[in-house]
Amino acid sequence: MPTSPDSPATPDGQPQDAGERAAWRVRVQALASAADGIRQASDQWDAVSDSYCDEDGWPVDETGYADGKVARDAAAWEHVETFLAHGPEVLAGVRAPAQPADYLDGPISADLLRLRGIDSVLARAGEIRREWVPASPPASAASDSPAARHSR
Repeated sequence: MPTSPDSPATPDGQPQDAGERAAWRVRVQALASAADGIRQASDQWDAVSDSYCDEDGWPVDETGYADGKVARDAAAWEHVETFLAHGPEVLAGVRAPAQPADYLDGPISADLLRLRGIDSVLARAGEIRREWVPASPPASAASDSPAARHSR
C-alpha cells in the first residue's frame, strides 16, 4: 500500500483499488484513535496520581496508587492491541515505496530508521501479550493481562 490513503497507485505503479484504499484509511484511523486512547489513559492517570502522594512525590495510599496504575495500564493496553493488529500492515505500506538508497542516506532515512524501531516495539509488545496468555487467543489478552489479574 502507498504511504498516503489518497494515493491512486501501489509502490510498483499499479492502480490501487477502492477496497485497498478503504482498508488503508481504516488502519490509519484505527492507529490514530489508539494513540489518542493511550494518551488519554495516561493523561487521566496524571490528573489524579498526585492525589495519592505526599508533597515529596511518595505514595501515601499505596493501594489506591497501585490500583490507579493498573487501571491506566489496562485502559492503555486495549489500544496497544490495536497497534498490534494494524501496525505491521501500515509500516509495510509506508516502507513499500522506499528504495535501498533511501535507508542509507536521504530525506527519509531517519524516518525509515524510526520505523525499524517501531517494528521492535511492536515485536516486544507481541511477546508481552504471548507471555500473559500463552494458550489463549490474542483477543483475550487484555482481560488476562497481569494488570487485569492484579485488579481481581
